[in-house]
Amino acid sequence: MLSKKAIDGIVILVPLWLNRAKGLLFIPFIVQAIGLDGYGTYIQIMANVALLSPFAHLALGQPILRFSSSVPDHDKSALAKCFWTPVYFCIIASSILISISAGNASWLSDVFLQGEYKEAIIVAQFMIFPNGAAIILLPYLNSRKRYREASAFWFIREFVPYSVLVAVVWIYNDLTLGVICSVLMAYIITLAMLVRIYLDIGIKWFSWTLLVSYVTFSWPIALASFARVGAELVPRYLIPAFLGSAVLGAFNVIYMLVKMMGAIADPFLRYLNSTLPRLWDSGEKERLQNTFERSVLLYLIMIVTALLILLELIGPAAALFIGDGKLQILGGMGLNLLILGAFAVYFGLNDFSMVYAKLAMQTGMVLSVAMLALVVTVVASAILIPNMGVIGASIGQLLGVIAAQQLYAKRLKREHGENYVESIIKLSAGTAMALILWGVLRYAVDLEWYAVLPMVVGTYLSLIIMLRVVTVSEVSQLLLKQTKS
Repeated sequence: MLSKKAIDGIVILVPLWLNRAKGLLFIPFIVQAIGLDGYGTYIQIMANVALLSPFAHLALGQPILRFSSSVPDHDKSALAKCFWTPVYFCIIASSILISISAGNASWLSDVFLQGEYKEAIIVAQFMIFPNGAAIILLPYLNSRKRYREASAFWFIREFVPYSVLVAVVWIYNDLTLGVICSVLMAYIITLAMLVRIYLDIGIKWFSWTLLVSYVTFSWPIALASFARVGAELVPRYLIPAFLGSAVLGAFNVIYMLVKMMGAIADPFLRYLNSTLPRLWDSGEKERLQNTFERSVLLYLIMIVTALLILLELIGPAAALFIGDGKLQILGGMGLNLLILGAFAVYFGLNDFSMVYAKLAMQTGMVLSVAMLALVVTVVASAILIPNMGVIGASIGQLLGVIAAQQLYAKRLKREHGENYVESIIKLSAGTAMALILWGVLRYAVDLEWYAVLPMVVGTYLSLIIMLRVVTVSEVSQLLLKQTKS
């Protein structure tokens, strides 16, 4: 029997992977209906929405997660007070943002889309409210340890509107109509979840005092969220400018594959976000340190394993999603994947560091780190993309997250456990050896993927066990339900 942690991890991961896979699985339909340029246009339109969404929620889900975890489930009044004030703020902020951004649709169309798709840009701005509300709903559900419900909601909220978009675009060859139907479906799902919460805990009216205390905690995280989104969106603005929308569409395929891999961090992050605040507040620092560091090590082992698998399957996957005839516009796919894989690893490590910074109430640090990553990403991408193409975009993303991790390491000054640094060194050595083996088998011996994959992954995991980065007993305790003797 699987353990509760393993089941919760699967319940969290599977919907996340399906949500991120949706963009890949449906790409052939979108590309066939409106072309790779049209797909790139859709990515560009939604990039503008993603950039504004953090201002609709101001990361108010984070103080819900940090402070309401200790509120008992039977205290409905306190829970309603914690939940509804951020929702009211989101409604008001979204209305203002939608009015401003929709009013500037003509400018956005002229600057980014050669004067086309103005109507689609206007309609897409209405997605700001469902996006903002979801970032409040999810932390609330996680603070109640309702992981399965949170995962189900996130899956439905992300998958269904996008599926509707694809179906409409496929049937009518009309991107604007697809965006309209997608937005309507997002509102239906979001409102249904709000009604579900209302029936559970009732409703409380707006509390200015609570909002001020929440915003005091969350505003640096909100600006950091904006900076992180901005850093991720840099290629969405610079690639079309220098290389064209079709190249952006192809780059986004590889990027989404890597983001699927990065979802491995989410079960660990949700567990830490709901568990560590209680350990911190009760002064159990040794247990907190051990829980945090073992989670980081397990995350690193899992994401490196996923990267080794993806390295071998990237060619057939890219050919499936964008077609053999368009693969050449990606340049060196293997190198791109290695760079973006390293980006995903560091991106996840930054998320772990952010969890610790929030525990220590150092939300200002989260903001300064995110701003540094944004600046480094923008500068590096602006220099590298015109000269190196898609590879330059990948390097720009990687340099930004590396700079962020270095600043976290310098500012947090977190004490490490006795064997943590040694385990990181062993894990890095095992990863290097596995990558060398992959390179030899792939390029020197030229074996097929079904021969390379088990040898590389098997060797890597064997090295991890032999070097005692983790033990068989630890893995068994994590994955399997323990019976009491």
